[in-house]
This record gives sequence, structure tokens and C-alpha cells, in this order.
Amino acid sequence: MKKIALFIIISILYAFVPIVAQNKRMSPDEFQAKQKAFIIEEAKLTPEEAARFFPLFFKLQAIKKAFMDKGWKSMRSLRDGNASESKYAQAVIQMYDSHIATDKLDRLYLSKYARILPYSKIYKIMHAEMDFHRQMLRSFHH
Repeated sequence: MKKIALFIIISILYAFVPIVAQNKRMSPDEFQAKQKAFIIEEAKLTPEEAARFFPLFFKLQAIKKAFMDKGWKSMRSLRDGNASESKYAQAVIQMYDSHIATDKLDRLYLSKYARILPYSKIYKIMHAEMDFHRQMLRSFHH
């Protein structure tokens, strides 16, 4: 259960990656490069594994970001607090639908990852990704 909650939090964090990158004067490409280097080091990926894994990984991240952006756009449209109950319902449901869609994508891509990496490396990648985002959040707050 803890892992599921952590993955949901990480999914939400993807919506904030551009904000973090902007405030620290880091471009999205720089962010990706740092993330890639961190994951390679932490998960001990070989150059061949990295070459096969990261195109899938970054494709998934882009798709997930698009889903989450849609959800957050819906939520931001209600900031003034003057929306109808049905508009609130639509926004909340849209956000949950975005989470469900990204969860399904994670599961789909897990099977793709498993075709090119052993599960032990996938496990290490998952932990490295969480650690990387924690470090980014810490650096954002300091």
C-alpha cells in the first residue's frame, strides 16, 4: 500500500517537474539527463540496457505528463471557487481518471521493460526514480 501511495505521489510530481526545472534554472532536457544518469548509476544499468530502456521510459513519462496536465488543468479551472457542484465533480473525476490512466500505462510499460531487463533491475530503477524525485524536492526547498 505504501508503494502504491508513493507511486501516486510520484505521478503527481511529474506535473511539477517543469516548475522545479524553471526555479532552479534547469531545462527539461537537463532534468532528464540528470535523472537518466542517476538511474543508470543507482540501478547499475549497462550501456546496452540503458540504450534500450530510456527511450521507453521517457516516452512513458511524456504520455503520463499529458494525462496529468489534463487533470491539473481541470482542477485549476476551479480556483476562483465559484463553480457549480457539477463542475467540481467533473474536475475531480477528471483527476482520478488521469491517475487511473497513468496507472494502466505503468502496468503496460512494466511488461515492455520486462522484455529488456530483469525484474531485479526494474526494481532498482523504481527505487532510483523515487530517490531522484525526493532529492529534487529537497533541493527545491533548500
